[in-house]
Amino acid sequence: MGTPVRLLVIDDSEEDAELILRELARQGFDISHERVDTEGALVAALQKPWHAIISDFSMPQYDGLKAFEIVKQHGSDVPFIFVSGVLGEERAVAAMRAGAKDYVLKGKLERLGPVVSRELAEAASRRQRVEVERALQIEERRYRSIFDSAAVALVELDLSSTKVALDEVSKHGPVEAHLVEGDELVTRAAEQTRILTANAAAVRMVQAEGPGHIVGALASALRPGSGSAWLEILRALVTATGTFQKEVRIETLAGRQIDVLLAFQVPATLIDSHNVIMSMTDVTDRNSLERQIRAGQRLEAVGKLAGGIAHDFNNVLTVIEGYTEFLLKSLPDGDAQHDDALAIQDAARRAEGLTRQLLAFSRRQVAELRVVNLNRLIQEMDRLLRPLIGEDIDVVTALSEDLGLVEIDPTHVEQLIINLAVNARDAMPMGGKLTIETANVRLDESYHETKPADVPPGDYLMLAVSDNGTGMDEETRLHIFEPFFTTKAAGKGTGLGLSTAYGIVKQAGGFIWVYSELGQGTTFRIHLPAKTGARESLVSMRPTSAALEGTETILLVEDQEAVRTLARRVLTKAGYTVLNASDGDQALLALERHTGPVHAVLTDVVMPTMSGRKLADRLSALRPGVKVLYMSGYTDNAIVHHGVLEPGVNFIQKPFTPNTLLSKIREVLDAGSSDEAKS
Repeated sequence: MGTPVRLLVIDDSEEDAELILRELARQGFDISHERVDTEGALVAALQKPWHAIISDFSMPQYDGLKAFEIVKQHGSDVPFIFVSGVLGEERAVAAMRAGAKDYVLKGKLERLGPVVSRELAEAASRRQRVEVERALQIEERRYRSIFDSAAVALVELDLSSTKVALDEVSKHGPVEAHLVEGDELVTRAAEQTRILTANAAAVRMVQAEGPGHIVGALASALRPGSGSAWLEILRALVTATGTFQKEVRIETLAGRQIDVLLAFQVPATLIDSHNVIMSMTDVTDRNSLERQIRAGQRLEAVGKLAGGIAHDFNNVLTVIEGYTEFLLKSLPDGDAQHDDALAIQDAARRAEGLTRQLLAFSRRQVAELRVVNLNRLIQEMDRLLRPLIGEDIDVVTALSEDLGLVEIDPTHVEQLIINLAVNARDAMPMGGKLTIETANVRLDESYHETKPADVPPGDYLMLAVSDNGTGMDEETRLHIFEPFFTTKAAGKGTGLGLSTAYGIVKQAGGFIWVYSELGQGTTFRIHLPAKTGARESLVSMRPTSAALEGTETILLVEDQEAVRTLARRVLTKAGYTVLNASDGDQALLALERHTGPVHAVLTDVVMPTMSGRKLADRLSALRPGVKVLYMSGYTDNAIVHHGVLEPGVNFIQKPFTPNTLLSKIREVLDAGSSDEAKS
């Protein structure tokens, strides 16, 4: 079996065509062919695939050059070979200039086979090159697409000139010896490292108009003298240290100073490397947050972060705690899975406690007065307090064993202690001791002789926070509780920590006093009115299952599907009829369509299109007197005033358990008044 060849023959002579075919067959080709002798037939034949085209030069209707032009216009890359008995030198030159691959005289057809073999091989090679080039173009477009659309900022470094410059440095001794700040040779080498291009993220990072602008901005920002970035880059390239990372500060084209982390994979050898892709990560915000956490300053920034995640996080905890309770009720005691569910419940409650502690920073939590034991709160804060003040400060507690109770928002106590502890930490830069004490005290008339005259006599709980730090002078002590007053350097504090502590104590009906001397440390002593004859709110009787059930109709409005599904299941299982809505608009529509009574509305406070408070206002026009129970992981001023729940507003804090929800619903339904809160 010979080499298969699909051959298009352009010749007006069937006999000449047959001679060509016979010769090729004799030379080992397996030919399938078609002969054409008119322009129309040629155009039609070009719609088919061919391996080669053989054409006579002179024909009655049109010549071979005309046929060749038609083939070229068709865009075909098939080898075109002239076979003629009258092809002179001048015509042969014209044919080759036109692009024909070769010509063979009819008297020397034995040359035709080698010519066809050669052209078939070259055609295959051309196709392979085209395929490779096409694949490279695809890869280039793919790379460019990834480069341009990457979320991380990327720039392309050209190292070709860098290598030449470093070779010049090597003539003056080992390159490593010159890799020092200020070395003239290294400076020149650094200036040879060019930034070729940058992606859109990098353009946005430096606030440039386009890649052309960023090249100059970065090159100028990273040159020696601005954080030694290029010096570090050269050192990495010379020593081939794997992954290069360097944080530098650059100025954007808009004049903003930003911290940028540079990173790239160092090539194994600089000899064969020309370009390197370097990522640039804006770490300005990260660095700022780290500084804030380390220093314990600007608690408001941390509070915004806590408040921002609280709603969604408490939604998640609500679902976890709710379904865990379902599992516990369905599993018998002693069952291994029952113990697993208890572990989940315990973890969720600990997470809930951590969330509440974080919200103390943000002051976005509804303030609810509770009768609490200060000792218990201080002990529970230990996990949060110790990392905040650092390992070089010892925390010592001296807590009265028979400490009484106080009525206050527990989160305010946490914030109070944290603010005082941070203040103490800053007064002990070299480390020291922080002491937290509690005691029962009775203040009488004689106390007025040494303390403020506005302190009424009575029973109090004393909370003292002391340090052995630098202390303060009398002038500072007189202004210590004033808002924005601070003795710290600019940017080191808000000046609100102690004024916030003062406000918390005053809101609780207590007072705060400070004693301090330079070099002798500081003691903040707080007195809160004792709550006599009361039980600690942390210990409460659980209502019976029968008291939690009901037959009323409740409109449930919650944008989080998981929470909505859980709440609906809890309410339905307790006997209630539930109208379901994922937002305010759906709630209004459900209420319009429902012809029966609606006894209460359970709505989230923070929702995308319409807040719970606005929804309640709209519902009151449709169903006057309908009772409203708000729920949220945190809230804004929609239903609170200065952090305290408005009178008459019913609220349940997320996360909540099924029993807590049913108990609160029952409480709202059984109450005589509806939601008459004022905005």
